[in-house]
Amino acid sequence: MLDEDTEPELLGDALVAAPFAPLPEWALHEAARVARTCEQRVARIVAADAITGSRTLPTPCPSCGGALVIRAAPADPPTVTCRTGEACGADTGRDARGRRVWEWPACLPLLLTPGAPDAGTPRAA
Repeated sequence: MLDEDTEPELLGDALVAAPFAPLPEWALHEAARVARTCEQRVARIVAADAITGSRTLPTPCPSCGGALVIRAAPADPPTVTCRTGEACGADTGRDARGRRVWEWPACLPLLLTPGAPDAGTPRAA
């Protein structure tokens, strides 16, 4: 937002208009507000149980209907794993135990489904 291209540019021998106009201050504040809201929402979604480091999502696996577990470590991006195990036929990779796992950013659609931010209390994996 702060580094938008607002300077005219040379295209061959002609000077062309800048691709973007400078944003007004209110738009910058609104963008910052929306970014904070999104950050808080994602933080609530990926908040893990303090003991297990994971929690069950309120949405089922799109392939088999099994429970989905999100795992998020402070230094690593989140992953979503289907608890069904090897029987799940989801079109994604498997972990060492044969369970289907959605890595970041492929897990975003599973995290951003309606109801996910207010999933309730964390549960063990």
